[in-house]
Amino acid sequence: SNLTDRVFDAVAQANGLAHVFVHDVIPLTHPQYQRPGTVATFRAKLTRVAVRADRVIYNSVDTQQQAEAEMQQMGRVPPSIVAHLGTMIPEPNAAELPDGLPPAQPYFVIVGTIEPRKNHALLLDIWSALAADIPPGDMPHLVLAGGRGWHPAAFFDRLETHPLFATHIHEAPDLTDGAIAALYQRANALLFPSFAEGTGLPPLEAASQKCPVILADLAVYRETLGSLPVYLSPVDMYPWLQIIKKNLAGSWPNAPVPDFAVPDWQSHFAIVFPDG
Repeated sequence: SNLTDRVFDAVAQANGLAHVFVHDVIPLTHPQYQRPGTVATFRAKLTRVAVRADRVIYNSVDTQQQAEAEMQQMGRVPPSIVAHLGTMIPEPNAAELPDGLPPAQPYFVIVGTIEPRKNHALLLDIWSALAADIPPGDMPHLVLAGGRGWHPAAFFDRLETHPLFATHIHEAPDLTDGAIAALYQRANALLFPSFAEGTGLPPLEAASQKCPVILADLAVYRETLGSLPVYLSPVDMYPWLQIIKKNLAGSWPNAPVPDFAVPDWQSHFAIVFPDG
């Protein structure tokens, strides 16, 4: 926001140094998931960072590697550091959930804005496949915790006309942090088949609540979550279907989810400001 030459000029005239935080370069690495017209604007901003930033702060090694690959083509790679973002863990508050949530039956949750990059379409395919094998009374629920963002209208038409919509597939926009934490506590698992992420906070938050996590196999998750999740391809439905069935049958996870300590802000700023 406001990453203009005018701002860089003002910093330089004040004998300051320009430190820029880069969260991700998804508009350049995955332009197919962007709103029309946003890719060129983002490229211009990153070019300005490459040319004029004194230091770049990244949220992960994965973001650093992707951004610097782009900057090499822009003529300059500024000095940089990696400082994982701190994650605030809210207190679960089931009283803030709307009526009907959480479902009394087993349920899975996905957290985030409904947009193409988050790959909700894969989950609709999975719930259709589950319905072909599981009696209605035993069907798990799917909670889409997030508002509607940019998405082709055809997807929302498909969502609203899905045979399980409103009975076993629930939209839950505008939930508080406490309500989402309460969903994690009772969910069978967080499902997160996103095609690309800068950090991906929901898996960290879910893991902190001892919620099993099933993720797309992205490098950033390997970096932040290690061996804790189940990693699957975001384009192959069948492994997801099989692990969900194992979960419903009680064979995964076959041990309690271990304690997981999320990165904290103190550690973040100790890296950003090593001299205090």
